[in-house]
Amino acid sequence: MKNKSIYIYALVDPVIPNKKYIGKTCNLFRRFQEHLSCKDKSHTRRDNWIKKLLHDNLKPDVIILEIFYDVNLWQQKERQWIKFFREKREIVLNHTDGGDGVHNPDEQSRKRLSQTRKKMFQNPEFRKKFDKWVKSPERCSKISQKMTGKKKAKEHVAKLPQNQKGWKHTAETIEKIRIASVGRKCSETTKEKLRKINIGNNWGLGNKSRTGQHQSDEEKLKKSLKLRGRKFSPETIKRMSEARSAFWKNKKEKQNGKKLSENERVEKQKANDTTD
Repeated sequence: MKNKSIYIYALVDPVIPNKKYIGKTCNLFRRFQEHLSCKDKSHTRRDNWIKKLLHDNLKPDVIILEIFYDVNLWQQKERQWIKFFREKREIVLNHTDGGDGVHNPDEQSRKRLSQTRKKMFQNPEFRKKFDKWVKSPERCSKISQKMTGKKKAKEHVAKLPQNQKGWKHTAETIEKIRIASVGRKCSETTKEKLRKINIGNNWGLGNKSRTGQHQSDEEKLKKSLKLRGRKFSPETIKRMSEARSAFWKNKKEKQNGKKLSENERVEKQKANDTTD
């Protein structure tokens, strides 16, 4: 069976010859008709240009740049021709470097895409539908099946955050994380997961793993230098005070409970002695 011919073509402005659009097709006539019937709602540079020519009773000229039969080469060929004309300083109306989908869009296209996407996510209905789609069991199951057993490349593993020792967030990133975390409340499920993860860690007041341990003079000096001159916000000071008060209150209640149980044991022993 003979392979279909694949065309790399150029739509050229009849008035300004160095103004053109580069494309790929298997049916040149049909593709040209599709370009001429561009929709009114479309506002790409190519469609705006064609609509302006049609308004002036003009049509773009079609030039065949290359013909080949290997379907796997069209992306490479299209990119080569776009690059060729751009290096000649001609007006190329393609928004990208060529190939399937949005491949390396220019700065103007990036800004427009960004603004469109932001408007979409500001719509509560769209956001609700998007969240429902992202968290749908069908989608999660497909991703899980696809990723199961898949091994990451060594280069990818080396770039993971947990393998970037000594890497620190910038002050700007830290501030963004802080703002995003303000007022956020963890669910009971998340709290339980965090509790299980932190069991046995050497931090937190009253942690049994720290019982009887003493900090060395070097550790004390490091902490002192780190905290020196640091100022806490009134909200942080209030939370620290409440946490400290709750800790000592719980500790006193436990101690009082132990004393009561000891007194009960002594009274029980006296009662047994009297009976004997």
